[in-house]
Amino acid sequence: VRVRLPSEPKWLRSAMDHRGEMGWCDLLKQVGVHAGAFQLICGCVQSPVPSTLDVPVVEGSMVTSAHICSWTDYYRARGLCESSPLAVLLSFPLTLYHILSRLRLADVHRPVRIHYLGPEKELHLLPLFRELAVLMPSSTLIINMVGPVADELPRPVTFEGSQGGSVSIHVHGGPGVWYHSLELPPPDVVVALNAGLAAAGYNWSPSLRRIQQQRLPFFFTDYSEYSAEKAVAFAAAHAMVPTVAVSLNPFRAPLRQPRVNGGSVAFPWLSNGFLAGFYSEAVAHHRVENERGDMNS
Repeated sequence: VRVRLPSEPKWLRSAMDHRGEMGWCDLLKQVGVHAGAFQLICGCVQSPVPSTLDVPVVEGSMVTSAHICSWTDYYRARGLCESSPLAVLLSFPLTLYHILSRLRLADVHRPVRIHYLGPEKELHLLPLFRELAVLMPSSTLIINMVGPVADELPRPVTFEGSQGGSVSIHVHGGPGVWYHSLELPPPDVVVALNAGLAAAGYNWSPSLRRIQQQRLPFFFTDYSEYSAEKAVAFAAAHAMVPTVAVSLNPFRAPLRQPRVNGGSVAFPWLSNGFLAGFYSEAVAHHRVENERGDMNS
């Protein structure tokens, strides 16, 4: 599960060492980024007012139009310093980019609508979603984020890419605001990152039933392979058809759970670590037929 960057800086070796006992705060201090948005990761900043955190900006323009399949591809295409820890924060927009690429929605000349369920840290990292406009310069993305978040909601925002493309984000939230309780324009895909579909205390059933009834493509990520497999079984019990098996997400965050105070996590545990996808039977069949047609053309 090691995350590959163009090089392996010292912080990355420490971040991925399952035997290490260095906590996230100490690790971020070692890299010199224990401030601003990075403190969302270690928990030193919790529930800040959106738009008040210092969110790093990815400078420069794309140096290649090649398809981005990994962190190494992305760092080289964007000209990032090989030792940059930005991947820790960029895992959210880059995972969404990966999902859109799998659905062949990364280069379409029409608005692409995304329903993004259960945002938490993402609400404070919205400027980083501008990367989607940079990576998809011919696309117009409309993202509706939905969840019962208690934080003050950020205002609607639109980010423009330097060579075209745009990303508009609208947040719908508050106590008791769940996806199944809202009426939104039909999406091209529904996503839930670090979802915890099968975790105790989360009531995903009504939303999954709605997704299944409307036959919408649905992708999620989870921290561990075990949690992801449990989530697949939970969704399958709601008549969801798994069409993308649980696999390592190429844009998982390079920061695994450390051993702290003698404790340990015996399995890989990373933000957006594992990904899986579902369609209803009708959507899956239609997609397979389209792919066969593409292969025969």
